[in-house]
Amino acid sequence: MATPGASGDSGLRLSERVRALDAEVRGTRPGLCAERALLVTRYFRGEADRRAPAVEQRAGALAYLLRHKQARIHPGELLVGCFTSRRVGAGVYPELHGVFMLEDLLRVERRRVNPFEVDEGDRRRLLREVVPYWVTRCMPMRAFPLLRQLAFLADQHAPTAYLVNESGGISHFVPDYAGLVERGVASYRDEARRRLADLPRGAPTAPFFRAVVGVCDGLEAFAASYQDAALRLAALEADAARRRELEAIAECCGRVPRLPARTFREALQAILFAQIALNLESLDNSVCPGRLDQILFPFYARETAAGTLGPATAFELLGCFAVKLCELLPMFSRRVTRFHGGLFNGQVVVVGGLDRDGRDATNEVTLLFLELMDRLRTRQPNYHARVHAGSPAAYRRRIAAALADGAVSPASTRSPPTWRSARSSGPSPPGAAPASPSRRASRRATAATAPAPRPPCSPRPGCPSPAPRTG
Repeated sequence: MATPGASGDSGLRLSERVRALDAEVRGTRPGLCAERALLVTRYFRGEADRRAPAVEQRAGALAYLLRHKQARIHPGELLVGCFTSRRVGAGVYPELHGVFMLEDLLRVERRRVNPFEVDEGDRRRLLREVVPYWVTRCMPMRAFPLLRQLAFLADQHAPTAYLVNESGGISHFVPDYAGLVERGVASYRDEARRRLADLPRGAPTAPFFRAVVGVCDGLEAFAASYQDAALRLAALEADAARRRELEAIAECCGRVPRLPARTFREALQAILFAQIALNLESLDNSVCPGRLDQILFPFYARETAAGTLGPATAFELLGCFAVKLCELLPMFSRRVTRFHGGLFNGQVVVVGGLDRDGRDATNEVTLLFLELMDRLRTRQPNYHARVHAGSPAAYRRRIAAALADGAVSPASTRSPPTWRSARSSGPSPPGAAPASPSRRASRRATAATAPAPRPPCSPRPGCPSPAPRTG
């Protein structure tokens, strides 16, 4: 792969496939997705074991979502999996933020800022099935006695001191995707079963291990649904090239995330499935993939050495992955949207920096990501580039070239202070480097590093995404 210089010209270009997928996502008006809210309500109404510990009930709800969520494969996709039932959409989390985010449900498509399309049938089902069930069962209503509930609702209707939009807990974490692609879900399930078998009867950790087993089963079922969908589409596909692509998708989904990834593509597909599952479970859409250049580089290095993967193909797959993350938005009411200044979404991807031995971690995948940040300029992922005293000059120049040309990514942070700060906040595994900064740090860093001629306008509905570069 050509090393990017100050001009930022690596010789790589966005493929027609990535351009088409990106244009489709950018051109789609976001919609309100009722699928998750309806499924989780049906689970807790009729499927959940109310005597089970909360961790098992939550795991059961996620597994139920993964088993019953409809698989959708869009034309031209190489990586598959949908966060919502809409091409670009926002899910509803009634058991977490309650029904308060639905205060605009009767007019959400007519909001002046950040409107969402909504299907009339979905609106009726939300009003008939979801709102009545959760209005007294969501976190704020269960936390307070009646008079405090009324006071809380009155205060939040016209907040003066604070506003609660995350009363059910928020995500803001970095999953161990390196472990996922190296081990596979089946390995985690087997370990949970072994540990469960070794526990004495009534051990307090037993519900957790049972929950792990259930979620692993659900994630496998989710991938299997996409394998089946790809095979069905392949059987109907007239174009031979697309039929081969669908068959390759089916093969990939038949392996990951159940088993360890073998290829660059399988690693990205496994991470995407897990990213969707975690966003289905966790409120606030801030599940951060972390240091993907470090996770993906071993696969890239093996395949390029074997001649089975080239930079252009890897670049296209990364583009497909970035576009998939742009399909998700948070569902905020007009009140909360004003408080936050828009519909943020913090799926942070970090590149560069130092490895666990304190050496420069820049690699070929790092440079592919930098090229993608500049050329595609998507709303998500939220990119960060770590810089340290020993960062290669070409790496620094490529970051500067992208920002000088008007890109709003990456945010740039110094690696050693970030590392020390993260380590001081709590214990980490031996030799582990922190995976990504917090969303608050992300906002500060993005604002600090954006080029002066074009101040960053967070690309949200109502505020156009920065256009991809020509070429």
